[in-house]
Amino acid sequence: MMSGTLFDSISRCGADVALVPIISDLLGGQVDFHSDVRKGDVIRMIVDRESLGGSFLRYGLVHGVIYEGKLGSGSAFPHQDDMGKVSYYDQSGNSVERLFLRSPLKYTRISSNYTNRRKHPILKNYTPHRAIDYAAPIGTPVHAIGDGKVIFAGKKGANGNLVVIQHQDGFQSYYAHLSKFAKGLKVGSEVSRRSFIGEVGSTGRSTGPHLHFAVAKNGSFVHPRTLLQVKGPSLDADLMSDFSVSVAKATARLKSTLIRGDEATKSY
Repeated sequence: MMSGTLFDSISRCGADVALVPIISDLLGGQVDFHSDVRKGDVIRMIVDRESLGGSFLRYGLVHGVIYEGKLGSGSAFPHQDDMGKVSYYDQSGNSVERLFLRSPLKYTRISSNYTNRRKHPILKNYTPHRAIDYAAPIGTPVHAIGDGKVIFAGKKGANGNLVVIQHQDGFQSYYAHLSKFAKGLKVGSEVSRRSFIGEVGSTGRSTGPHLHFAVAKNGSFVHPRTLLQVKGPSLDADLMSDFSVSVAKATARLKSTLIRGDEATKSY
């Protein structure tokens, strides 16, 4: 059972914290682990655990994971295609694999959210703030939220050191006030989801170290959370019958898992 953060709950049950990003990736599009988690929520999971010489090495295939929460729920089950690639879907065959990260860095707090009217901390006038400001120490690594191509990397007025990445479907992501750029990063560089692109700073018009993160769709700024709705394709209809049988078997195993008091499940 959940008590505290996902990290705290995983640690308490004796599992390696390497599970945290795995769970976040699989369920992050269905459950907001920053705001939706409540004490008593339950995670049930079956995952291969690989060891070497009796010592934990890494986690392997996730055979199934279910989150049962007061404010949100989610599930993810694997399907292997003819080429051997494993993709994950919910019980209905909808892809759970987000094409973009929830956020581009590990941040301390959100110092300013996306809004159409905000009093500017320096100019003191009211203007739209069509971005999210993530407060974080100088030097905190910043990552590309998705695959794409760098279309700008340099100084840009009030933005200070800025990186702009062109993604698929007309999306662009903006990373401003950086203290430095990743070595070799330049216009034309191809980046992947989670590629290191720079470090948090306070360059340009800034009151302190933070990342000003913005997203545009076909040239117009949109709330960055819009990206969380962009997922991979659903499972083909002709594969759903076998997938449903596999999901039913995995779900039966997950539901029979014993839960220890206020601790996380024993499915690990």
